[in-house]
Amino acid sequence: MKDLKKIGIIGSGWLGHKLAGHFAALGFPIYTTNTSAEKTEGMRKEGFTSFMVNFPEDRLQDCETENKLAQTTFDKLDIIIICINMSKTKEVQLQTKLFQNVLSFLGKKNKQLFLMSSIGIYPQSKQVIDEHTFSPEQLHTSLYKIEEVFLKNMPSINILRLGGLMGDNRMFYKYYRKESSNEAVNHIHYEDICRVIEKMIRLELKDKIYNVVAPLHPTKGEVYAYQTKTGIDASLVIQEENRTISSDKMIRELGYAFVFPDPKTFV
Repeated sequence: MKDLKKIGIIGSGWLGHKLAGHFAALGFPIYTTNTSAEKTEGMRKEGFTSFMVNFPEDRLQDCETENKLAQTTFDKLDIIIICINMSKTKEVQLQTKLFQNVLSFLGKKNKQLFLMSSIGIYPQSKQVIDEHTFSPEQLHTSLYKIEEVFLKNMPSINILRLGGLMGDNRMFYKYYRKESSNEAVNHIHYEDICRVIEKMIRLELKDKIYNVVAPLHPTKGEVYAYQTKTGIDASLVIQEENRTISSDKMIRELGYAFVFPDPKTFV
């Protein structure tokens, strides 16, 4: 990479923390926001510049007065990755206000921006699904509303629709339910998320919407049997017509090769 640009991560939960560690290891200066004093202090002890910033859901926030120091710092950064969890169950207006407050915090400066969205935006339709399969009206209202708010205010933003987050301490067998054994998984290892963003930064890409999901889709039963070494019932291998999310567009445009293509082997 030409220059090690300054990266801001808004929301340092499980994925945000993984991203911070990945890019710090490459030498990027990392700045984060957190919603608790304990988490903020923990990130500082790890060597990150970290701020406690809350984005309320019940009102529109005057970020310039409430988070002035953090906002002034983030104004000077080159890249912003937004890792605040999107919920399918939270009331639309409340969740939208939260993300509008994030927008207010960011201002209008020209940066390379990434919004971590979710494949939960797509209907539970048993077919192969890419970024263009459904019209906006068919997408999940709450999740699409957030994407729409960002696209209207920051049209150059990159939106990554992530599969189920796995890797490290997140092993699928811990969450397995036998009644869903024949459903295909749409998972992504956090290391591949980090590397996709890394490549997009290197290519200086903007205005992209990508599904980021591992290219192989074994059944949930197969993943469970592999990870627990319990042996697999042959019936679990038979995939019925299934909902599978395609990352082909991202693979093709980035020339990306997955580090972890098979969810069975996620560790």
